[in-house]
Amino acid sequence: MVVEAGQTLQQISLLYLGRYSTEIVQQIQSLNPQMLDPNRIEVGQQIRLPVQWRGSTSKPSGHNLEPSVIALRK
Repeated sequence: MVVEAGQTLQQISLLYLGRYSTEIVQQIQSLNPQMLDPNRIEVGQQIRLPVQWRGSTSKPSGHNLEPSVIALRK
């Protein structure tokens, strides 16, 4: 996804993943090694996000996220 003006990593996580936690931040950082500080993201920056396990029908949780990528543009 591409960061838009005014967005924070917390807002992005809640919007695309449905929750925000330390574990999710760690997963996002592992998918984005160029992200040295998750509190400093820039407009236009492309961020890879973990996605919910495809076989799950429940809401995302830290235990059913797999380290793959969603490629969404708003």
